[in-house]
Amino acid sequence: MTFGLGKQLRPCLRVVTFIVVFALLSLLYMVEQSLPRHFEHVATSIIEETNASENIDRLKRFLVWSSKCKIPDADPYQKSVMKLMKPAEPINCSNKAPLTYVVSVTNTSQYKLVIDTNLKNNLGSCKHLENETILHPEVEFILVKCHSEQAIASGKNKRKEVYSNMHAVVPIKEEVKWKLETNKSSKHPRRLSVLLLGLDSISRLNMIRKMPKTVSYLTQTGWVELKGYNKVGDNTLPNLMALLTGYNMKEIKRSCWPSMDAKFDDCPFIWKNFSKQGYITIFTEDEPTISTFNYHKTGFVNPPTDYYLRPYLLAAEQHLTTKMKDSMAVCLGPVSTADHILHYVYNFLSTFKDALYFGLMWLNNFSHNNPNTPGAMDSRMVSFFKDLVQIGTLNSSMIVFLSDHGMRFGKIRETSSGWLEERLPFCYVWVPEWFRKENPAAYRNVIQNGNHLVSPFDLHLSLRNILDSNTEDSTPWNAMNTTSGCSSCMDLFSDTTEDRLCEDAGITPHWCTCYEYRSVPTDEKVVQKVAKFVVNEIHDYFKNRHPAVPTDLCATLQVHTIVGAKIKLPHDGEHVSYNDYLITFLTTPGKALFESTVRLWGHDSMELQGKISRLNSYYSQSRCIADSELKPFCFCVK
Repeated sequence: MTFGLGKQLRPCLRVVTFIVVFALLSLLYMVEQSLPRHFEHVATSIIEETNASENIDRLKRFLVWSSKCKIPDADPYQKSVMKLMKPAEPINCSNKAPLTYVVSVTNTSQYKLVIDTNLKNNLGSCKHLENETILHPEVEFILVKCHSEQAIASGKNKRKEVYSNMHAVVPIKEEVKWKLETNKSSKHPRRLSVLLLGLDSISRLNMIRKMPKTVSYLTQTGWVELKGYNKVGDNTLPNLMALLTGYNMKEIKRSCWPSMDAKFDDCPFIWKNFSKQGYITIFTEDEPTISTFNYHKTGFVNPPTDYYLRPYLLAAEQHLTTKMKDSMAVCLGPVSTADHILHYVYNFLSTFKDALYFGLMWLNNFSHNNPNTPGAMDSRMVSFFKDLVQIGTLNSSMIVFLSDHGMRFGKIRETSSGWLEERLPFCYVWVPEWFRKENPAAYRNVIQNGNHLVSPFDLHLSLRNILDSNTEDSTPWNAMNTTSGCSSCMDLFSDTTEDRLCEDAGITPHWCTCYEYRSVPTDEKVVQKVAKFVVNEIHDYFKNRHPAVPTDLCATLQVHTIVGAKIKLPHDGEHVSYNDYLITFLTTPGKALFESTVRLWGHDSMELQGKISRLNSYYSQSRCIADSELKPFCFCVK
């Protein structure tokens, strides 16, 4: 990154420009009383009450209903959850409005920094402010600082910072101009741009609870909700990689990301395919320390997309005052972190509204750690979507508004519906009116798939379908694609079929919400054996990890208490030679709460079905190691 000085605004205002150089960036309703124990799967009580002839009632009580998949529609406002809900406090970053802002210069591709003349008095007696400064054409990010000089006892002047802020703009770079020319000269039929908008850790139910204005707006304006959208991995990374690459994590580690220290540059992100077809690309994610590709990871050595906001956010955290809430930086200077990103995305979409683009925005700061804080952004997200309407984004783009999963740990995860909430994030899809008219069968399938089981792999294939429809020798909107992470998955524009198993959507048994479960006594020998097996798997995980963690850092865990155990019931007409146990237990030392699905073949042969989930917080217990995949299982002995 190189640093250049912009035009100096005399003694009171100094503008420092950050010019990004690519080579230097390394960077169901349910009755609670019917649940026999605290962790009972909500599906059990609902399904037992359902009669085979109640077809209409089933549609009301289930998100997905078929002979192979029954996902209950849980009540968002059940008592065990609502006692944890609190009103969201507004995100107030400053008592004063920002002094500066950036606007585009009419009929040019340039920007200018503007000082709000109505706010000059906020700075005291400063007299030498210039109202506008034209930015250099290559400038993307600007840091603005304002100082006042005060005389002190020694006779010298002391500089006091009275204002600082940063702005991100979207100049038309030389490397994207060929894409604009390609778009203009293309004789291909009308093509869709793609915009992925993500909010971290928000379940479908918590979206209904905490962002009702957003849900109402999307529903009333014709967005399609994917009610059976089921995650495929534990945290953000596997779910985003499935969406962006079509690979599961085993394939990612084998093909392009062999270790935590390896870069992600060589992975087959679908934005590379869109870029080759002339799409202008953008990726932005807040919280750069814990972001998807950088938390205890190397991230990208080179910028992965044409426009990439990570350098800006790193600089903002260094040079601006941050305000923390729930360990997240909700404010960068006088502006909320979310607004920094939403403004940037809006500027990108405005600049390239007549071009083809692929965009990914991911926000963590107001939803990652607290299920209540999304409420503070409810109205803001509605206004953002309305802004997109004004600039024509909804007339040119397929938009997917989604989360990666619900809350994975904490008190809400321990409620009766927490198991479902973790696995069922919200997901809404928009396609333009012209697309609906030109492709009625494809749009009809999108609507139908709103009531079917759907996964991130299906979304990936939908993006692939858009790519394939752009080639002259393809038949648009046909389901010819497959992905190595899920050979049986299908895109949303095709009929995924109602009678679908989780394995058909690339969802492993541990994350699958389609099954019914029956409780089994926790003192049964087989249950005790399953719990010990899971703990032994944790020990083996440490032993086989490369590089290995020193054995004296983390304690050896033992089963303390089995909290709950359930056995999966087969689908109608299904015959299996195994039993799947879903078991929740506490370990000692540390009282870690784990959940795991174990397949039992016969009496002794056992096999984990997916990952082992950690349900309570472990941040303070695992500080002695940096390995993010081992942290949930480590109780530091020192």
